[in-house]
Amino acid sequence: MRAAVTVDRLWPGEPFLVCGTGPSLSAADLALWRQSSPRPRLIVVNNAVQLAPDADVLYAADAQWWTWNIAVADTALPALLFGAQPSISRVRATVRIIATRNGNGISTDPSWIYSGGHGGHQAINVAALLGAASIALLGFDMGADRAGRHHFHPAHPNGTHPTYRARLPAFRGLRAALDALHIPIVNCSRQTAIPADVIPRQPLEVALSASWLLTSKPA
Repeated sequence: MRAAVTVDRLWPGEPFLVCGTGPSLSAADLALWRQSSPRPRLIVVNNAVQLAPDADVLYAADAQWWTWNIAVADTALPALLFGAQPSISRVRATVRIIATRNGNGISTDPSWIYSGGHGGHQAINVAALLGAASIALLGFDMGADRAGRHHFHPAHPNGTHPTYRARLPAFRGLRAALDALHIPIVNCSRQTAIPADVIPRQPLEVALSASWLLTSKPA
């Protein structure tokens, strides 16, 4: 197994869109991202890569996910791949392993990130380390839809899904840390359980406008 890496500040001052796998996520959302100009850097989490293999970054924390997707060639994935579990390197050698620590917030040390209890939280920390000036969230439903679906895609092979309620409180610490770093964040998910007083909501079309991403802070 390879040693953990440091996250290079590749895109300082650029806007980022971090895309989770909630049931409200759709191909139309990613079409809006592709049409936006300037286009923010995109980090996709887990199966969100199915809708955006042209993303800048894929973050999938668990070796199990990489095992399920072992047949997917690197050429069908974003150029930059990150994960958290060291055993991932046995499955896909091109994944850069990031060390994690328990807790919530934003680590400014490029050698590790906060776990926050789920990959979406970790991907937001990665965005900050890569240089994000602002962050918009998409597909962060953090709960099932009315049809009982936990993701936009079919259930995982083992049928598991996150314990969302236990993971919601971590977003307060994350927001406070981003505020301290002067990195505004909005939640553009079409449905979400994250309270608006924790991460304010904004339509994706508005967040993708250059005026907000580059110069403004959300209300």
